[in-house]
Amino acid sequence: QLRDWCTLYINNKKAGCRIFPPWEFEITDLLIPGTNSIKLEVGHLLSNYMAANNDNTQHITPVERYGLFGPVSIKIEY
Repeated sequence: QLRDWCTLYINNKKAGCRIFPPWEFEITDLLIPGTNSIKLEVGHLLSNYMAANNDNTQHITPVERYGLFGPVSIKIEY
């Protein structure tokens, strides 16, 4: 589970970006023999940025909870 958007990198190569479910990527062509690195960037909506960085003490829009909620798994299919 994820909210709001994410970009996945495998071995420093972009696997793709998702802004809605399903949060799935095909990474077969990015894998190398041995150890692989995985990086997942999670971002939030502009409304969250504006709510959190408003100089006024009164926030019209509350900051919504966002991020990675739950386990990440890699499925191997033969």
